[in-house]
Amino acid sequence: MVKALLLLFVILLYQYSSYADENTIPEDAKVVNIEAIYDQAPIIVENDIGEDKIAIATIRGKILTDGYLKSGTVDCRVVGHAAPGRVFSCGFAQVESVDGYCIFRNSDDEGLVAKLSCSTAANGIEGASCQGRLDFISGSGTFAGISGKAKLNMAQIFSTNEQFISFSGYWKLPALLLR
Repeated sequence: MVKALLLLFVILLYQYSSYADENTIPEDAKVVNIEAIYDQAPIIVENDIGEDKIAIATIRGKILTDGYLKSGTVDCRVVGHAAPGRVFSCGFAQVESVDGYCIFRNSDDEGLVAKLSCSTAANGIEGASCQGRLDFISGSGTFAGISGKAKLNMAQIFSTNEQFISFSGYWKLPALLLR
């Protein structure tokens, strides 16, 4: 019994430390919170088979928040899969899984590339959205050498008329150290 409790404690401690590492903001990183709204409806090319859909979508928008991306734009190319909600889909009529890449640019035409990955999740009282992660992978100008990650929340592609994308997390901007 003692061995079982000790094993359970070690497993819980490992999971806690893994979770803590994932959410710890490095000392030399900057906190980032960005909101954008689509400036047009997503351009979607769909293929259906039965009740499943696969799509390639282009999402474009304007950044609403101040900071290094103030008055900038977002341009994403994503691939998505949508299927009817099943028993464990929290009651959603349709469940989406989306992956792709986005380019964020500021008004000086400096920008960054981020890898996007999200899936359908509950969004409080408002219903469902595509929630997941952005990984910052490269950039130019102010964003040269960027690294970091953020939690992503965006409108679902297949099943909503909402048009938003937001993320919060951190990034490291080594190019700022050279100025």
